[in-house]
Amino acid sequence: MKRQHIFILFFLTLLVGRISGQTLNAYAKGAQEAFDKKDYYTAYNFLRIAHEIEPNNTVHTYNLAEAARYYSAFTMAEKYYSEVDSSTNAKDYPATGFWLGNVKERLGKYQEALDLYQIYLSEHDGEDTVLTPMAQKHIDICTWALREIENKDTTLTLEHLGPEVNTTFSEFGAAKLDSLLYYSSLRFLGKADVALPEKPYAKILISENDSTGVVDTLINDDNFHTSHTAFNAARDRVYYTICDYINGIDIRCDLYYRDIINGEYGLAQKLPEPINMAGYTTTQPHVGYDPQSKREVLYFASDRPGGKGRLDIWFCYIAGPDNFTAPENLAAVNSEWNEVSPFYHRKSKTLYLSSNGYLGFGGYDIYKVANHEGVWDTLVNMGSPVNSSLDDAFYSLLDDGLEGYFSSNRLGSMYLSPEDEACCFDIYHFEKPPLKDRVILVRTFETYKGLNPQPLNGVKVVMAETPNGAPDIREDYLSHLYYYVLDRDKNFNVSGTKKGYKPAFRTFNSSDNPEADTLVIDLFLEID
Repeated sequence: MKRQHIFILFFLTLLVGRISGQTLNAYAKGAQEAFDKKDYYTAYNFLRIAHEIEPNNTVHTYNLAEAARYYSAFTMAEKYYSEVDSSTNAKDYPATGFWLGNVKERLGKYQEALDLYQIYLSEHDGEDTVLTPMAQKHIDICTWALREIENKDTTLTLEHLGPEVNTTFSEFGAAKLDSLLYYSSLRFLGKADVALPEKPYAKILISENDSTGVVDTLINDDNFHTSHTAFNAARDRVYYTICDYINGIDIRCDLYYRDIINGEYGLAQKLPEPINMAGYTTTQPHVGYDPQSKREVLYFASDRPGGKGRLDIWFCYIAGPDNFTAPENLAAVNSEWNEVSPFYHRKSKTLYLSSNGYLGFGGYDIYKVANHEGVWDTLVNMGSPVNSSLDDAFYSLLDDGLEGYFSSNRLGSMYLSPEDEACCFDIYHFEKPPLKDRVILVRTFETYKGLNPQPLNGVKVVMAETPNGAPDIREDYLSHLYYYVLDRDKNFNVSGTKKGYKPAFRTFNSSDNPEADTLVIDLFLEID
């Protein structure tokens, strides 16, 4: 009898082991299928169960760390990469140190990440033609972030918008018009085909005076993603995006517009080619302005050929109600990686965008670039706390330049899966205290036919508030620099004259380019 019990126990143990093996293989297969569809959430959950069944299986642990990273569950990715890194099979996964550093960087642990990147290069330099230059790049990023985090803007007030606007899904693209906040949300479930499972779809919502957002029933398309509202200055047209899935996670988008007549939307109109381009994404429209040609400009993001990277910022001029110039790549701001979510602030003549291709705090950072007389200046990182170690995008400003919105999935956002700290964009409001006075620097230059400007001393500079302000007259024979301290949000005329030169004139508002500590006004005097 005893021998019979031992046999039954051995048989059951063998059977359970076989069933567990079959179950483990099923989860691993399901995870691979989800990976192939870029459905990282499903892959992550399959592999997490596989890891529970066999916690010492380094193959599944490494794949679980990869799925967590792709799913943006960086805290969990750090945990599982660490398990692989401390396992007896660590040498079989030489990229572990790099990716562990990468997720620590995304969690804002810059010094730990820097140490791991340096260790990776000391042990594996040149082994991987992709990871070696990436490690060198991210050493620069971490070094830069450690320095810049000390320069955090403590005057900026950040507010995470509450559940009236944000949900555990992504909210993005906020722009305020009067008392109405327009934004997009990925909270809506639907299916393009009855045979397919439900997926999240984006819709445009409106929040009035910070109340609960309500779906804009007139502009949204029931069967597709609808997002990214962009109104022109006259507010008689709105541009937006319509997108659809091409696999488990990727979508492809086109730009549309509707005319607004007596407060009512007209029919949806798809923008013509080559603004939209078959087989490529065209998305995230914003209407800016070109002071040189005095035309509105349609900015957008696209992965079309002819750019510098993956997604680039493109633009075209709006020459009439149904007339657009051919799209041009905004090469001055684009990198070999991604540039997205353009926003042009007319008063300061500044373009804001998000990129993961330049030095930053991690992921997508928000940058600004000013336009001087049609020439784009150097791209500037907006710093902390606007930027975080995670993704920050969809920056927008109100007219005064001291208040606005952006979206971020930084720690503290409302996560789809709180235990994983993964996903999603939330909308944040920011505000800077108004400054009473503004420093203005007027610089004078001589030029011949607009070429080769050189500093010009001894220019008589006349500054006066418009329309009837008293003139402030200065003339310095030893310098071409003239400093003024002026009241903010006032209009001024400034002129420069000198014998032998044609006079130069500029009109400006003392609150132009509000992000700069000093507003620089250049006067170019032509040799007469």
